[in-house]
Amino acid sequence: MLQGLKPCSGNHSIKNAEAQIFVPQSFVAIEEDFRKFQTIDIFNSFQKKGLIKPTTISINNKGLGVEQSPVSGYIFEKFESNGSLKDVFRVENINNSNRSVLSLSTRKYSRWGNFKEEQLRLVYQALSELKPYINAVSFTYLDEFDWHGESKIPVYEIFNSKSELLNIKFLDSRNGTLVLISQGLTEEENLITEEKVELSFNNDLRKVQISHQFLVKFKSPFRILKIDEAQNLDKYFDIVHKEHKSFLNHLLTDDCKELIKFKL
Repeated sequence: MLQGLKPCSGNHSIKNAEAQIFVPQSFVAIEEDFRKFQTIDIFNSFQKKGLIKPTTISINNKGLGVEQSPVSGYIFEKFESNGSLKDVFRVENINNSNRSVLSLSTRKYSRWGNFKEEQLRLVYQALSELKPYINAVSFTYLDEFDWHGESKIPVYEIFNSKSELLNIKFLDSRNGTLVLISQGLTEEENLITEEKVELSFNNDLRKVQISHQFLVKFKSPFRILKIDEAQNLDKYFDIVHKEHKSFLNHLLTDDCKELIKFKL
């Protein structure tokens, strides 16, 4: 029955993977930092670079109004030789708050070890240049399947119906979406964790999507000054990756796990 189910990336189902670093402060020298990053070797492989300038569009008695906000961050984009987007690095202040986020997402995820070596290495380089305080890290996986079968999506053959994450109403829907948000603590350092899950399947669009975000929040902010201090974040990202593997192991049926060559 799963012969018509096609993982979006061929050998696996990961459509997008994104690491985020949360900073309890705003960056004040956005344009200066942007120019500096353009001179750093590790960022040279990004073909498109630009500043982020939020635009607000409003409608009033005088008609359409467009308001250009101050520069809030910058974005670097890397493309494959065929023109498809591969990686996106972004630094951005969050509107109306003394906070900001560094993120690196990839649409060409292969293995966890490769992501740490290539994408996280770039994030750590950026942290050593910016020298910010940080208070949390998170990672989000988006898994996607296309359904090419003639019948309805075989939900019970994809999702483990005995999983405590699921309910019958969701499983028996024609088109279903389930959102779960929870908090907990890590086993080792007793750190606060937040987990957000969004599961959906749609027989009209013939797609199945699984979004899983896991965040680790530190007891108090600490500052990154050097590259080796940034690399110490590896252990927290490893926790997040381990949690994602455990999540999929409980969520999916054995047949679906075999389809994506899942290994715990």
